Amino acid sequence: MEGRMFRELFLCTGMIACTIGGAAAQSYSPDFDCSRVNPTDSIAELLCHNSDSAKSELIFDQTYYALRQQVGRQGWQSLKREVIADQQNTASCIHGNPDPNNTQALPVDPICYQEKTAEVTNKYRSQLSGAALEEASRPIDRHIALQQKLVDLGYLPSGTKADGIYGEGTRQAIMTWQRVSGRPASSGFISNEDASVLLSGGKPAVAQPKISTTEETNTSAIVVPDNEGIKGIATYGKDVWEACSGQINSIPFNGGRSFNPFATEGLCYELTIGTMAQPQWLDANSALFISVNSDVYPNILVESDGPLQIGKDAVVIGVKPQQYTSALGALETPMTVKVLKYYSSFGR
Repeated sequence: MEGRMFRELFLCTGMIACTIGGAAAQSYSPDFDCSRVNPTDSIAELLCHNSDSAKSELIFDQTYYALRQQVGRQGWQSLKREVIADQQNTASCIHGNPDPNNTQALPVDPICYQEKTAEVTNKYRSQLSGAALEEASRPIDRHIALQQKLVDLGYLPSGTKADGIYGEGTRQAIMTWQRVSGRPASSGFISNEDASVLLSGGKPAVAQPKISTTEETNTSAIVVPDNEGIKGIATYGKDVWEACSGQINSIPFNGGRSFNPFATEGLCYELTIGTMAQPQWLDANSALFISVNSDVYPNILVESDGPLQIGKDAVVIGVKPQQYTSALGALETPMTVKVLKYYSSFGR
């Protein structure tokens, strides 16, 4: 799947992810396409033909991606250099001297490879803490099951193959699930408690606050701990402020075609209905807005419990995107939002 790591830097070039072998049969495959491996690549050949070695590599990759998430983008380059240096240690497991005219891979001691990979895995795991450590200490089969659950629930595309490695797409899916399900943190790490909730059903029943569609807001009896909360409640209303967990965003700018519509589920935004583009009506309560400059603004599908009010200011909340065919015949997967409340001018 995503994130086949840096193995391609010294195993083979241009590999694509492949499906992991059936976990139930305890058979594992590496996170690259074995059909495209150079036959003289000794380590790659080992991983493609030795299930235990492939499993050790998957465990390492999963731990690495947990550390990558923990250090953040500012630490990616230094971590990348460290990984490349550490993984070179497995070269000592290769027996014999390479022959330039040889078309066969040299033999590799699988036990040696698994032990050295485990050493590096433990080194990186020791740098983790909290939910990141809980995640990286979990068996790879459970990671595969958790990732598949995200696919089944629609947080990852239906064609995604679960290999247990949490690259950027899976991290985004985890954070979206955490927000939508009301989990204590949206860190992108699956804690032990998160894992139990996700596998038991994925989205626990959470009472949704009743949202008023009127323009009147009563704040006379509201007590909040800080001025920002008072301002937010006075502006949007207590019901909306709580439904949005105290955070109202602006519609993403410069996202355009690269914008991920699945990343907005559970997040709130403010917008003026109809300023994005002319509506392509789906029915009286929903319209698809195709951005005039799709390289800057994402396309948006707006839904409402009642008639959609063009020209009105509104607070909206992201919901799970659906595909629609535009008037030009193009299949669109737009950012999809539902109106929580209309305003004259957001109370300002």
